[in-house]
Amino acid sequence: MTAKELIEKAASQAVSFFEKAAEMRFFLHVFCVVMYLDIGFFVVYKKPIVSLTWGDIEHLSPGMVIGLVLCYFSLMGYVFRLLYAFVNYSLGWLSIMYLSPNKTHWRDIPGMVYSTEVERRAYLTKDNELTRQLESHRELCKQDRKEMKEFAYLAFSAIALIIISKALVTGSIMDEAKSVLSPYLSNDNAHTLGVFLALPLAFLVWLDASDDCSRGEYLRHDALYQEIEEEKRKEREKRQ
Repeated sequence: MTAKELIEKAASQAVSFFEKAAEMRFFLHVFCVVMYLDIGFFVVYKKPIVSLTWGDIEHLSPGMVIGLVLCYFSLMGYVFRLLYAFVNYSLGWLSIMYLSPNKTHWRDIPGMVYSTEVERRAYLTKDNELTRQLESHRELCKQDRKEMKEFAYLAFSAIALIIISKALVTGSIMDEAKSVLSPYLSNDNAHTLGVFLALPLAFLVWLDASDDCSRGEYLRHDALYQEIEEEKRKEREKRQ
């Protein structure tokens, strides 16, 4: 398979991933909006959204609607982002302290070539294909990090709204869902299911915090890697 075919295959896989990611992001956005409305209407009417009538909604003033919208954007765009930045930094620090000492770095993986070496070799050999591969790899890593960060933030927001809802709202959507499932699940099984469903969201937050941003600077190129290793071997032999 040629380098062009590899790049085209990677690009098609990235497009497919982003299409699926967009669907998941949309679901998380909707979930956050619904959970916020459940909390917001409980603050206004002292009853959850599932207990509201059309009469309650019709009596909602335009000023209250604007206030709820502004509070939502303030919460999602400012408060939660500050909290997430703190959580992300804390988890990232834990990842560096406890995982990095035993972590395999990109430079230690056979076939991985550092970007500076790729650029140097491309300059010496006038091989523009190497430069294109490196830039394509960097762009894919950049898009991947951006996608992961947005996923992780929405996951964090969903978890935060669930916690707030459980703490403040009596008869919330989550409680209603639990009562619907109660004929089929015991109380312990319902809690186990809730934890199981929350694990992927927490895992997304952890993945973003522990993400190795240096991976975009290492290109997988076995042929070039072998050439560089052979040069290093010859240099070692000369010094002996």
